[in-house]
Amino acid sequence: MDDLAQPYIFVETLRYSLESGESLMAVIKKYIKETPGDFSKTLEEWFVCSQLDRYPSGEFQKTLPLYRKSIFDLLDLARNGVSIIEPLKSMEKELMQICEYDLNKHIDKLPFKLMIPMLFLQFPAVMLLLLGPLLIQFLTEVGS
Repeated sequence: MDDLAQPYIFVETLRYSLESGESLMAVIKKYIKETPGDFSKTLEEWFVCSQLDRYPSGEFQKTLPLYRKSIFDLLDLARNGVSIIEPLKSMEKELMQICEYDLNKHIDKLPFKLMIPMLFLQFPAVMLLLLGPLLIQFLTEVGS
């Protein structure tokens, strides 16, 4: 989920900032400075390459998930003067749907993960409650 949250926050921040009149590069600089994380490092790599007017290496493109590649493709379009507000809006909706799907997937697994403490903590306690009286009776009969 964290893998998706950072790009979603970036796309949302970028859209709001572009709509309010900030420049693309200023928004990216601000995001890199204020937000630590894996996505910020990748964004910084793209930013440095774009300042040098060269495209990031092939490894950069191979290791990125598809939705991150599409974000950087949009950023390249914006650098070339194309308006990206509408594509950002649709990408924001798609990323939100992916985040919701990912969250639901984790929520579906949660009951099974929560059964582990129950098995290791509650089950022995229940067994003691059930077997305790039998154990006490056995010890009193053996002791007499």
